[in-house]
Amino acid sequence: MASGFWGVCGFFLALEVVLTLGVLFTGRKGNNGLRHTLCTTAVFCCWLMWIIVYMAQLNPLVRPQLQNG
Repeated sequence: MASGFWGVCGFFLALEVVLTLGVLFTGRKGNNGLRHTLCTTAVFCCWLMWIIVYMAQLNPLVRPQLQNG
């Protein structure tokens, strides 16, 4: 499995595709706009939280202080 930034972005993209297909092929037929919106928003929010944490670890604001002795 690919790791790193693009691997995880690909995972979230695949998750969005699976959820979209799940909305299309399950449940009642008709207007599924709200379900699509909720699934897309949930995946986007999870991806956004992941990217914020990932970027925060690339350049931490607080660096460890070495103490001699």
